[in-house]
Amino acid sequence: MEWISVKEALPAPGKMVMVFRPQVLEADRTDLPVRESYYCGRTGRFACHHQPTMWLEIKEPPGFTEAMRQRQYRG
Repeated sequence: MEWISVKEALPAPGKMVMVFRPQVLEADRTDLPVRESYYCGRTGRFACHHQPTMWLEIKEPPGFTEAMRQRQYRG
């Protein structure tokens, strides 16, 4: 798996991914620059305060179903 620039592509709405937010290093000492988040297609933003520059697809755990995804992430 490789990091993908948000300028090149965006994940499917509602899909959980790892994001890299370099501005956190300067702006917020209580947050981490790498975290999980999802892209919200309706707003055109990721579900985190500092918007990422890169994202990485993560695999869902075994047994994770579409119903679980819809209940957990409403993107």
